[in-house]
Amino acid sequence: MERRIPVAAVALICALACLAAPTGGLAASATAPADLIVPGHSIGKIVIGENTGAVIGAIGRPGRLGPDAGPEWIYGALQVDVNSEGLSVVALEVVAQYGATKAAAERYRTRAGIHVGSTIGAVEKAYPAAKCSIRNHGCQLVSGTRTTYFIIATSVRKLSASTALNAIQIAGIGG
Repeated sequence: MERRIPVAAVALICALACLAAPTGGLAASATAPADLIVPGHSIGKIVIGENTGAVIGAIGRPGRLGPDAGPEWIYGALQVDVNSEGLSVVALEVVAQYGATKAAAERYRTRAGIHVGSTIGAVEKAYPAAKCSIRNHGCQLVSGTRTTYFIIATSVRKLSASTALNAIQIAGIGG
């Protein structure tokens, strides 16, 4: 007697297989520009929550590791923070540090054109839902369980529309 698998079961198996794929089912588009920041989601080809094997497959092994015990994987101006087990991405940051220049950081941009060096006024115009304050060290844009931080320099004591961004970070819960 032939047994048939219900269509719903096949769909569930396919969905689970997609989640088990090397990218965790969360990969950025293979055609996404390498310098595109998508708030609450990705920077270039790397997506929050993605497994580290997919990161290495998409952009290679890190050029260096950061000094913090995160660990931080450094790709020029792009920093990929992985969980303590080294299995998945918990945060992404664009910043001029660890030898990366401000020009290298500025090439990463949102579709609205926001980049390191943009002003708080530009962030507020592009993302009206962003909450900007000195207490937030710039602006925070919350999207579900993820937050995009438009960060100002820690030396800034007063926030104004002309205050420039020092870094842009996307983090998930626990990131």
